[in-house]
Amino acid sequence: MKIDFVSVYIALLIKMVSPARILAIFPFSARSHFNMYEVLLDELHERGHHLTVISHFPKQYPLERYRDISLVGAAKSLNANMSLSDLYNFGLYENLKLLNEQIDDYVPIFEVPEVKDLMDSEATFDLIITEIFNSDVFLGFVHKFRCPYISMSPCPLMPWAYQRIGLPIKPSVKPIVFSDRSYPMSLIDISRNTLDWIFALCYYKYVMNPKSERIARQYFGDIPPLEELASKVSLILTNTHSSLHPSMTHTNRLIEVGGLHIKPAKPLESSLEQFLNDSENGVIVFSMGSMFRAETLPKEIFNLFLKVFSNLKQNVLWKWESGTTPNITNIRFMKWLPQRDVLAHRNVKLFIYHGGLLGTSEAIYCGVPILGLPQFGDMGHNIASLGEAGMAMSLKHLTEKSLTEAITTMIETPKYKKRAMELSELYRDRPEHPLTRAAYWVEYVIRYKGTNHFVQSLPLQKELVIIPTIAIVIILIFC
Repeated sequence: MKIDFVSVYIALLIKMVSPARILAIFPFSARSHFNMYEVLLDELHERGHHLTVISHFPKQYPLERYRDISLVGAAKSLNANMSLSDLYNFGLYENLKLLNEQIDDYVPIFEVPEVKDLMDSEATFDLIITEIFNSDVFLGFVHKFRCPYISMSPCPLMPWAYQRIGLPIKPSVKPIVFSDRSYPMSLIDISRNTLDWIFALCYYKYVMNPKSERIARQYFGDIPPLEELASKVSLILTNTHSSLHPSMTHTNRLIEVGGLHIKPAKPLESSLEQFLNDSENGVIVFSMGSMFRAETLPKEIFNLFLKVFSNLKQNVLWKWESGTTPNITNIRFMKWLPQRDVLAHRNVKLFIYHGGLLGTSEAIYCGVPILGLPQFGDMGHNIASLGEAGMAMSLKHLTEKSLTEAITTMIETPKYKKRAMELSELYRDRPEHPLTRAAYWVEYVIRYKGTNHFVQSLPLQKELVIIPTIAIVIILIFC
């Protein structure tokens, strides 16, 4: 059969996306969140699109077709600016309260001159990409520019994200993101989980969202309710994968792209490479991520870690941003840690970490077991999921004995490494790289000017009726 190559070529051209004008809005000031978004933005730029990016992390050098609207100094930075003074895993209310308080940090952003200019401009965009986290206040831009939009979630979905993409809430199989529960749950945990879902949805609807509404109307004027704008989302790209967060029911408006930020490991600096190579008994990597400063550890906790680490036969790499540190033979303190590259080294035996999703994803990818010290947000949930999968352990009560026993158990018990390698294989085995997948779906939305042909949102009011009914039935059964 003769192939008409001209027709095939024309068909391919039709499906290609012309350079689009994309507005990206990422107002949350945590570097760990932006690390995920930046990789996709760079990929879209490489594909020829024109980007206007509102963020706290502008490019070091200007790029053609990439306009930064810098928020540096406009709001409190969460990058290496949080304290470890308590080492405390927040509960549901503390997490929601913190997220609600952080909405106030968005107000000064609207006073940034370039943001004000954009709000007053006659610019046009083909797509808006923004974060779905604690507030929809910036969806006023969606109404102003009358274009489709995509949300990106740096963590497992927030409770208020489900209904807007037509994803039913199933408390019996999906632990709420703020808990340290994992699937499968006991009947008691299901009942508690259901009540947590009710509280979180109500708190968002009646406390957090009204605050966002007031701010949005102050700056955007007479716009539709934020809930209405939120329901128009074309897709949500979420930083998850079934190997880490099972039991997620799906909709064609939820695209899992967990690990899209993970790049091939780079060669290590020579002295660091030598340190790892010479560690015959293995290496433990200790980091509390980009938001926390290690020197804020209480002195007694710092001394506890020092005592335990110095008595180990393994060497320790400890991320420590500033301040003086003792000279201990088997401990190397590093201001900046090339975490992904270090975790790929064959001698790394254990990762002591707070459970943030980007570092957790890197550990899964590299097959490194995790000893978790979760603090807030999704951290407890991530560690619990990996604990259920058999490659992690959560340490809630920190003592010299508990830390020593946890480290010893995880390194000397082969099942943790075995399960980590099995999960690594599952995490890597995909038909396409998650970055390729994310970029495809962004261009898909641009091509078809949205996803109106997909399953649409569920009214939140129905969720708030269904969930209490389930809760009442469970309570009547068990009480």
